Amino acid sequence: MDEQTQWHAGAAPTTNQCPGHRFYGSDEVYYCGHNCTIMDIAPVNVVARAHEAANKLLGEMINSREQRTVSSTGGEKGVKLERFDLIPVRPLADLARRYGVGAEKYEERNWERGYEWSKSYAALQRHLNAFWSGEDEDPETPGSHLSAAAFHIFALMEFVEKHPEFDDRQKA
Repeated sequence: MDEQTQWHAGAAPTTNQCPGHRFYGSDEVYYCGHNCTIMDIAPVNVVARAHEAANKLLGEMINSREQRTVSSTGGEKGVKLERFDLIPVRPLADLARRYGVGAEKYEERNWERGYEWSKSYAALQRHLNAFWSGEDEDPETPGSHLSAAAFHIFALMEFVEKHPEFDDRQKA
């Protein structure tokens, strides 16, 4: 080992501090094939350790979002954050009717093809303004203005993921 410089206990060199050399070893000892004299150097595996710690923390956060329940018979079940059982049935049915009306008026799943976001935003605003000025039911299509607004909010939420190419929001 007289031809190599050795670093101990996480004090591994970085390539910036020893240009042109490859380091090998474990978390405890690092070696350079060159006879370097750089002694006060940062660990090579700092990024890997930080990534591992972040993944562990993220896993703990995700797991903490599940609440385990035990029934009187001893049956165990995890309850996730996605609580569909908490969504009110009547407004959800109204929203489902809105999707059905759209399927009759245009074509089933037509909206999934995407279009300029401003079109849904404008329709959303029109329906909210009509509701806010006292008109509950949409006179043009069966259903409430709020279910129409909800449809456009859902469409925009989906477009963010599926159709960024139609994002025509004004940039500040």
